[in-house]
Amino acid sequence: MNRFVEHQMLTTFKEFRADCHRHFKKYSDPEEARANPPNALKQSRTNKAARQKQPYNHSSGSKSFLQRQYELAERK
Repeated sequence: MNRFVEHQMLTTFKEFRADCHRHFKKYSDPEEARANPPNALKQSRTNKAARQKQPYNHSSGSKSFLQRQYELAERK
């Protein structure tokens, strides 16, 4: 399982790096390339802003919401 996860992470990072390289290779001037970031970076910034607006982080782990609700009801 661990080997699979590491392979997935490596593959995803390599694809991301290749996409960035392909995007920046289009431009002859590095400043112009930085002024026009790839779409993935725009989406990342949008997602980052949305995550910061969330009032709390989900930290339930692998248990379902109903299981947590049942455990809280048992304590009372």
